[in-house]
Amino acid sequence: MYIKNDSRVLNEEFPLTIGKTPMTRQKHPPDFHHWHNFFEISYIIKGNSICHASGNYYEVSEGDIVIFNDTEVHGWNIKEDLTLLVLNFSGEIICSNSTPLNTFDSDYLKVFSKEGSNFQNILYRYGKYTQEIYRLMQDIYFEYTHEDLGKYLMMKADILKILTILTRNFQVNPTDHMLLVQRRQNLIGLEKVLNYINENFTEKITLTDAAEMIHMNASYLSSLFHRTTGETFKSYLTRLRIQKAHDMIIHTKENISTIAFACGFTNMANFYRLYEKNIGHPPAKSRI
Repeated sequence: MYIKNDSRVLNEEFPLTIGKTPMTRQKHPPDFHHWHNFFEISYIIKGNSICHASGNYYEVSEGDIVIFNDTEVHGWNIKEDLTLLVLNFSGEIICSNSTPLNTFDSDYLKVFSKEGSNFQNILYRYGKYTQEIYRLMQDIYFEYTHEDLGKYLMMKADILKILTILTRNFQVNPTDHMLLVQRRQNLIGLEKVLNYINENFTEKITLTDAAEMIHMNASYLSSLFHRTTGETFKSYLTRLRIQKAHDMIIHTKENISTIAFACGFTNMANFYRLYEKNIGHPPAKSRI
């Protein structure tokens, strides 16, 4: 898995975009995930996919709505090419970063904290509020693509209504709020760790070393890693090594033991066991 920070910056005057976005299997590989500093609400106009969000997987198709937090790692395993109506917006539309969290305006965003609520990333097409939210998204799209007087006021009003509907749907406990700054820092650290693993997985890498690299407690990194990627640190590292060994066995004539050691394995019995577990057959059969 690759995790990238989508560093797009929304317009400062009115940080919102909305548009119809095609997504194909070719341009959106399942191992590519990203996160960004703005919220996302996407309506699936057509197609179907498995959506990954913070270690959870959802099967989604035409008529469903997908919701992502502004610090949530997510990606798509597209089964049939998608067309989405994608609404991105910053919390700055609702209240500035300097607004105290106990003010009325900040309540609109507490649904995204997830803590103490029934929050899920998916609103299925037959849900109580799904079509109502979609109609509001269509209204926002109309205003966004036209230059009528008061367009920004109308879009903000519709955003506030969507957030109110989501709050009712998920029944947020207003006393619970996760510190978004800390969450962003954690994701930046995890992104650094994943990039390091992806580039150096043939070397000796330990969870402790990775945690020290980003100044994080090892057990906390272990929990964050599993919660975000859906894999343990060890299983992720092993999978990368096995896949590299598998590719080398198929495409080179190197001795299997040489390949195993080159890919970071130090015990041949362990290598054979893990190879068969991940690939489905012994290494030698990959050359038949």
